[in-house]
Amino acid sequence: MEKMTNRPCLDMNKFKELYKAYCEKNGFDPALNDTINECFIGWYSRSVAAVVFVFCKDKLGKWCVLASERGKEAADFQGMWNCPCGYLDFDETSAQCARRECFEETGVELDLNNMEFMGFEDDPMTANRQNVTFRYINTIKDKCAEIIPFSKVNNEGEEVGKIEWIPIDHVKYKKWAFGHDKLILAAFDKWKREHRLYRFWMGLKEFFKCFGENFQG
Repeated sequence: MEKMTNRPCLDMNKFKELYKAYCEKNGFDPALNDTINECFIGWYSRSVAAVVFVFCKDKLGKWCVLASERGKEAADFQGMWNCPCGYLDFDETSAQCARRECFEETGVELDLNNMEFMGFEDDPMTANRQNVTFRYINTIKDKCAEIIPFSKVNNEGEEVGKIEWIPIDHVKYKKWAFGHDKLILAAFDKWKREHRLYRFWMGLKEFFKCFGENFQG
């Protein structure tokens, strides 16, 4: 049986459409309008989503970002590009959601322990559909981009078009949904700054360790 996952709740009529389609797909009787009217919880809230910006080097040593083209059955922005993203499901954290969406949309499996929290968007004036979106960064360092396989087996219909590793300096040549072009560059700059600082401090620590050992000797 298909799992009925979390979806943005627009109104009761939309709920009935989704419920009817779910029943027909799973062999249930959808003639339950009166019951739905009686038990439907009549509050509407903003939906929670997650996005992950996945970086990996290609065989030439250039950093690339994982992205996909929005297919003809995508909810909006068809033909534009985005990084893996989607709505939070029941019984999962936002990081788990980002990892799952990446696998479902591209077939690329990410290490959950390698998820770095970037921030979130909750401004109702600028957020797409007023979604609250958690943002993550994930870097793949033990493989080059060309050997990582893609898969659409877990796509919903034709929601996803092309899947590509896009060099960072080629991001500007694509048309992006959700402002992901700016977010990609911001995420990559954040990752570079933090890891450059980490490498600096580790190098400094190693220097003083060696200096201390030489001084004692």
